[in-house]
Amino acid sequence: MSGGLNVKKAEIQQRAFDAWNVDKFNTCILHTGMGKTFLFFKCLLSVDCKQVLMLAETNLREKNILDDAKQYKKYYGVDPLKGRKVVFMCYQSAYKTDVRSIFPEGEVFVFADEVHELATPARWNFVLNSDFEEVYFLGVTATLDKITIFDLPTSKMVNKLEETTKYDFINSFAPVCIEYNIEEARIDGTTRDLKVYVYEHKLDQINKNIQGTKTWIDTEYKVSQWLDGKFRTTMFMRAGPAKESMYKFLMRSRCNLLYNLPSKVEPCKKLLRLLPGRTLVFGNTSKSLMALDIPCIVAENKRYIKDLEDFQEGRINQIGANKMLLQGQNLTNIDNIIYLSYYSKDGPSKQRAGRARQDSVEAAKIIIFKTINSQEEKWFEGMIEPLLGFPITYCRAGTQSQMGNTSIM
Repeated sequence: MSGGLNVKKAEIQQRAFDAWNVDKFNTCILHTGMGKTFLFFKCLLSVDCKQVLMLAETNLREKNILDDAKQYKKYYGVDPLKGRKVVFMCYQSAYKTDVRSIFPEGEVFVFADEVHELATPARWNFVLNSDFEEVYFLGVTATLDKITIFDLPTSKMVNKLEETTKYDFINSFAPVCIEYNIEEARIDGTTRDLKVYVYEHKLDQINKNIQGTKTWIDTEYKVSQWLDGKFRTTMFMRAGPAKESMYKFLMRSRCNLLYNLPSKVEPCKKLLRLLPGRTLVFGNTSKSLMALDIPCIVAENKRYIKDLEDFQEGRINQIGANKMLLQGQNLTNIDNIIYLSYYSKDGPSKQRAGRARQDSVEAAKIIIFKTINSQEEKWFEGMIEPLLGFPITYCRAGTQSQMGNTSIM
């Protein structure tokens, strides 16, 4: 990484610190790779607070933060966590815990990594139950949805919901004091340029390997068409529990089909064989990722922590990940990112793009599988939106598109 880039990132961190330091109870939206953990250390060292609660989406993040503390000491000569009572919790357990009993008195510094994960009715209990004597709060995230409407609690009670966006919800609790997004990062040169390739995939109409019902197995295409037909007929059912139950069943079935298409495996394996550099594959299920025969950061892989370390240290150059690795992991030296499957409003697409290697003059490659004539086309419309400012090449099945020295077929 060049000295100029380090200087620019330090400037952005200082801007964020100055904005937070006014009220010391704020949220910072910073593009991936801007050093959000170092910002936390800078904020923590600015106050005389000996109790720290760190919140994150997964327990994997704890090791990252402790490693970052060692790096911070190496650069600045001070251990930001030394002499403090530090408690780490994932959001999934924090809202069920009597946090006040852990810190019965005195000031507490709460660091909420990926703070948008706090914006659910259940997890709001954490805020309601955390009646600290005095609290400093720093929430950080690369993305905060300003569009999608959710039913979220009011600021005073969890059992009263109102329609709002995650941005408005978090902003009402811990006001956003700075936003530095991928567009600004491109202008400043603090993020690597990207080239986006969309592989227009076709459903398999030959191999009968998809379970449609308990007694019926057919092709991907036939089962997809059957599900689409069921959705249409369900629209005309009388409103009530039966209709709601049928919709839920059909949505689960369609997601299970499109997230785990066997026909995506070989094209993705071919890409992995041909793409130069370091490649990260994102998918929504462990099953689809493990079918690629590469190390994967999924719960079913008992050695995923070792695989993650091997990837970070450069001992392996390919890795797959589901939501466990979407957030909080310091993987920024990536040459290629493959989306095998995704969600409709895939806010993390900006965040994932930020993991592209910074110390390369070549544009990083983002490769997105889009299954044509399926619901995935609609999901694609939502997830591609954050990437529309980059060059996009569409590659149809059965054709070739050059990606450097690589062809996708």
